[in-house]
Amino acid sequence: DRAFETNSPTVLMNSSRHHASYLMKRLIDKATKDQDEIRIIYGALKYEVYNQKGMITSLQNFLASAGKVSVITEKAIDQGNYNQFAQMIKSKDACKITSVGVEQLALDTVTAAPHFFLVGDRAFRLETNHATSSAYGCFNNSTIGQRLVETFDVICRKYC
Repeated sequence: DRAFETNSPTVLMNSSRHHASYLMKRLIDKATKDQDEIRIIYGALKYEVYNQKGMITSLQNFLASAGKVSVITEKAIDQGNYNQFAQMIKSKDACKITSVGVEQLALDTVTAAPHFFLVGDRAFRLETNHATSSAYGCFNNSTIGQRLVETFDVICRKYC
């Protein structure tokens, strides 16, 4: 919370689903506060990560402030569980979810990009190992943030 409140460049390590959800909730809060766009690239919007009450409340506040969310996933959204996070994004005209498909991505070296949750061009959660969900986050690092914007834009130009 202190890194969020002070807009700190401190790197925060993350390796649990609970912490991932909380970090992304705070990133959404930052997007609301700063009126920044959210860009997401993940394998899937996993129900157990993205549908936590605090994260849903933060997303509701962000979307109510006319926030924009763009999502690229490798897999289709899990329809087995009601995915409120995905449904809220899909319900807004200014927001978009694109499911590319694992087979298509496997053939494309451009999309070998890491999974990330990006706010503006400086706040993010960046996975370093998809299998273990190990990641780190930061609320104020424009060097990495701008690279993630570029990565997202390259992939989006091709698939969105």
